[in-house]
Amino acid sequence: MASSAHALIADWEEGIGLEFTSSTLAQLGMDANGRAYYTNHMLAAHPGVVEIPLWVHSGPRVEWIKELNCQVQNRMKSQDSAFFGEVCEAVRRS
Repeated sequence: MASSAHALIADWEEGIGLEFTSSTLAQLGMDANGRAYYTNHMLAAHPGVVEIPLWVHSGPRVEWIKELNCQVQNRMKSQDSAFFGEVCEAVRRS
């Protein structure tokens, strides 16, 4: 592969992320809640691969995505009908 890439392989029960570079492969597992997350930048260690540090926020970004996901899941579980209206409105505006 000429550049880095990510593939999410999943079914209804589990999933893994495969992170590729031109010379390495790393597996990204699911978290304790059974969720897989990814950004557009390498998250795993890739020995011998030097990534230009333009994307220093990838680690914190994944943590932020996890927190947002937990908030969404909690609101969905509480069956907050106003939440669903907010989501639909945001999609309609985009």
